[in-house]
Amino acid sequence: MAVVIDSITAWREASARLGALLSTDARRAVDEARQLRGKGAMKESVLMLRGGILIDGGGQVADQRAVTEGVQACRKLAARHPANPTMRYNLANGLAQLSRLHAVRGADWYVSSHSERREARRLFQNVAEETTERAEQAKALINLGNELDAGFRWVEAYDRWVHLSVAELRSHRVQAAVASPAPRACR
Repeated sequence: MAVVIDSITAWREASARLGALLSTDARRAVDEARQLRGKGAMKESVLMLRGGILIDGGGQVADQRAVTEGVQACRKLAARHPANPTMRYNLANGLAQLSRLHAVRGADWYVSSHSERREARRLFQNVAEETTERAEQAKALINLGNELDAGFRWVEAYDRWVHLSVAELRSHRVQAAVASPAPRACR
């Protein structure tokens, strides 16, 4: 049964509910996100919310189909709004999540997930270069470093992480995202 959202108030309520549900029951969040439909001016906002929940929740429950649906939603929005770094950042997150869900493991994962990982890295790099928001730039550089790390490109990953100063990380509260990967990159 479709849930139609036609106001910002209804969108905020759905966003808060699904965000909380991600923490307690990601499968249910995915199921409910699939039912969301936007009406009028809310169509794109609802599509972005649905895409984000499908990506995050699908990743938590290892549902490749849900993540793929989320990537499709984000790709549609990024194509409609190519100058909006948030749309490209969300698409990059989805592609990175999709690459982690490839059925192939071991050395073959590196090859089978190459296109998603490459596109995600390119998008994170573009967002980091083009955005004027330091918090968004920091998140994009951290995620770019994490993706380089996952692809065994440790020196490049470390360079992206180090590019951010400690003061910037503290002021934007993103230091936790880089705290655990950095020591691994130094191995």
